[in-house]
Amino acid sequence: MSHFQPYMAKINYASNGKRDFHNLEYESDKAIHELEANETWKHDNNRLIVLDYLKACRLGKAKSGNKNKKVVKSTLYRVMGLMRMLSNEWINKDFDKTTQKDWDDFYENMENDVIINAYGNKYKPSAKAKNYKTVRKFLKWKFGENKYYPPFCDSWDTTEESPTKIFLTRSEVEKMVLSASALRVKTYIMALFDGGFRAEEFANLRWVDVAKPEDRGYYKAHVRKETSKTKKERWVSLWLATDLIDNFKNSEKQRLGDNFDENNFIFETNYHTMLETIKDNAKKVLNKDISLHTMRHSSATYYASIIKTYAQFCSRYGWNLKSGTAQRYFHAVDDDEIAGQTKDHEIAKFKTEFEKTKLENKIINKEIEKQKEQLEELQKQIEDKDKKDELIHKIIKGLVKKGKLNDAVDMVREEKMEKELVKLSG
Repeated sequence: MSHFQPYMAKINYASNGKRDFHNLEYESDKAIHELEANETWKHDNNRLIVLDYLKACRLGKAKSGNKNKKVVKSTLYRVMGLMRMLSNEWINKDFDKTTQKDWDDFYENMENDVIINAYGNKYKPSAKAKNYKTVRKFLKWKFGENKYYPPFCDSWDTTEESPTKIFLTRSEVEKMVLSASALRVKTYIMALFDGGFRAEEFANLRWVDVAKPEDRGYYKAHVRKETSKTKKERWVSLWLATDLIDNFKNSEKQRLGDNFDENNFIFETNYHTMLETIKDNAKKVLNKDISLHTMRHSSATYYASIIKTYAQFCSRYGWNLKSGTAQRYFHAVDDDEIAGQTKDHEIAKFKTEFEKTKLENKIINKEIEKQKEQLEELQKQIEDKDKKDELIHKIIKGLVKKGKLNDAVDMVREEKMEKELVKLSG
């Protein structure tokens, strides 16, 4: 079994049975357990307050907007870490004893980059806005009767500006695929771009979820609702990645033999290994710093100019029709970006048409071979019949020569050889 090891990764499962690709649910359970077991905080009363708050979030009792909405464990893990920083460093005071000035100082320090992240870097504007939203929700629960934002945080700017994101063109992705040495890496690079999956959705794809319908020449991936962020299943065509998936699947069947199982995950690599592999590849080949989400962003940018309807576009990527994210792709694509994508699309279109023609020719050739076999079989049958007729003629002539005319007539009738019967009758 040792030769299987490079392909394997420890798999943690979430409570609903899906693969916890980021290990956040596992880490969340572990962190909450430590928090409950008297984890050391500078202000222990804050630890108890946060425990109550996390419980309210988990049960959906802490208002999100005006709605009661349960918070998933992965989000709880992030909230817990931020609350710890808020208590021990940013406010550094018992929450029950804080004043307007304490919260004003926190906001100003965050805005002026006095507060930095765990890596010693300034928070990006989008990260600041996200932090403000998280803290304000807590303050609404703690000091606003879970109904309103207290005056001391009501004016915080929580607007998230859309940052300019790096995206990859199809030709750049193909360069990455060509440069990758391992077939499995080639396959997941192209499949991530082609399908535009969220990282956890992609990690939860099993062989049984990725099938090639008999009437189609390409694979379709089934994103099950329990693995989808929006809790809605969807099917995603993988035309660009089909050949690589075919080759990789055949390779895995050959490698694993009887151990190959359609219910196994296609890629058992863990999150960090997959991320670092793709990052290193993009840096080496394209000199670009990317993430797994860059592949989804690049996919949406590519297909936004190809998919004909907005509804189809949202369906492919698992977005609600009202999603602001989906609308940004459809309505705010830069003109140069469109030009670049159009150029790539035309090149890709030529390749796709060529691939399509190859596939159609393959189907036609199969049909020709089938018809050829049928023709050969028919010719064989005709030849066999001719041989049979020739033999019967010889036998009849022999019977006639021997004076056994009645036997000859009976044989002709039995074989329904009308012409011979007329001759004999004459």
